[in-house]
Amino acid sequence: MSDPINLVLQNSMENINQTLKEIKASLQALHVKIDALTSGSEQSLSPTPTIRQTQKKITLPELARNNSLENGQERVAAIVGYNEKILIKTDVQVSDIQQGWKEGKFHGAYAPVYLSRAIKDGLVRQKGKNTYDLTQSGEDFFEVLLNK
Repeated sequence: MSDPINLVLQNSMENINQTLKEIKASLQALHVKIDALTSGSEQSLSPTPTIRQTQKKITLPELARNNSLENGQERVAAIVGYNEKILIKTDVQVSDIQQGWKEGKFHGAYAPVYLSRAIKDGLVRQKGKNTYDLTQSGEDFFEVLLNK
């Protein structure tokens, strides 16, 4: 009987060790960024990937389900961030936001006022004619969503 228990404990310890390694790597990256900011150097400020290479990509419904998005503008920011960061789309259009609203299975219907509020709140910016992307605040917001 102790054999299956030892196997479970061993697997759990391996998972804990892997998580600790990832946390340590993240902390080291943060220290490098802090050092670069305090020294005035920008050489080490390249963004770090938000999703582990071995992890499967999160879907928009999973992202919505894992987070309590307070209002329409946060949902729009999540959709824009998903398109920009996960799907690697450089130009997110209103049609992408509308499609993301459906795919994300958000309550209610998408309304254009949510996009204008997301812009006003500084989460999303208009990049070009009918194209949008996340602001720096929006990227920070999306990073928090991914790590919940």
